[in-house]
Order: sequence, then C-alpha cells, then structure tokens
Amino acid sequence: MIDLEEEQSDAWPDEPKEFNPDTDIGPEIPSVKMPSSDVSDIPDDVFRTFWSLVLTFNVALFALSLGAMLMYFRADYWTGGPVFAIGALSLVYGLAKYRAHQNR
Repeated sequence: MIDLEEEQSDAWPDEPKEFNPDTDIGPEIPSVKMPSSDVSDIPDDVFRTFWSLVLTFNVALFALSLGAMLMYFRADYWTGGPVFAIGALSLVYGLAKYRAHQNR
C-alpha cells in the first residue's frame, strides 16, 4: 500500500514548508531613505500663504456646491444665491492671491 503523506511530501521538494509573502514572491525591494521634511525649512510667507489658500479654496468649494444644490434641489434662490456668490468670490480671491504669490 502507498502512503499518501509520504508521496505528497516528496512530490514538490522545492516548495517551502510555510509561505512567507515577504521573501517567497517577487524581487527584493531596495530600501530608500526619504529626505526629512521639517516645517522649519519652509519660508514663513510660503507657509502662511499655502494654508490660507487651502482654507480659501475649501470655503469656495463648499459654498459653490452648497449654493448650487440649494438652488437646484430646493429652488431656494434667496439662500442658495448668496451662498453661491460667496463661493464664487472666494474662488476669485484665492486665484488672485495665488497669482500674486506666484509672481513675487
């Protein structure tokens, strides 16, 4: 009689006993050292301008979308119109501030 366990263990002698995805598949991944990013390396005016533009464009996106939804879905032009206008004005202000900082 043939022992199935013995036959199966000899069937694939190159197969590892336990699968390890870190070492058993694919090429080795070289380690890359990333440069450290320290906030103190960024000039103060760039730091402040960046975060003020992030806030300005977030307000613009929120107000534009909320105003458009109020006007379209609820037909509330008295609330949606001014909210949409605030979004449009903050978008124009953010773009002007971005262009002014870029041209410096």
